[in-house]
Formats: sequence, structure tokens, C-alpha cells
Amino acid sequence: MNDGPSSANDGSREPGPEATSMRVVTALAEALGRDATAIRPLGEVVDTDALDALFADGNDRAVHVSFGYEGFDVSVGEDDVVVRPATES
Repeated sequence: MNDGPSSANDGSREPGPEATSMRVVTALAEALGRDATAIRPLGEVVDTDALDALFADGNDRAVHVSFGYEGFDVSVGEDDVVVRPATES
């Protein structure tokens, strides 16, 4: 078993701990007061590969993504993930 850091060339599709999708999962779990493994999979709500690609190193465009998740509004920017209770419009 290799406990070292993942390489982009190792064939693994698991996002690293700093991947945007993982930052969102962590923020959602905290907002829901549950373990990250006990919440609805983020991939059922958004395309996590696309989310990670939007915020990947080398992307020189300013990116902001917002979506709803389990009664929360989620806002993702370059440096932050904000999870707030959803507001009715």
C-alpha cells in the first residue's frame, strides 16, 4: 500500500484533499453537523469532476459557482466555500 501523495499519473480518480469538491464536502458536512461520509454524495447534485476542473491550477479566469444542496445555498469561489441556509426568493 502506498501512503505517499497521489500523482496525477497514477490512474486514480480520487480527488486530493485540497480539491474544490472535497472543500465543498467538508463545508457541507460542517453545516449539516454530520461526518462527510454521512451526507448525500455531492456528485448527485453537481458534476464534481467539472467543479474541480473549473478551479484547477492554471485556470486564469475568475470563477464563481453557486448551487443548492439539501436546503443550503452553496457558493464556491477561488479561495472560499460559503454554505448558508437557503433563502426563499
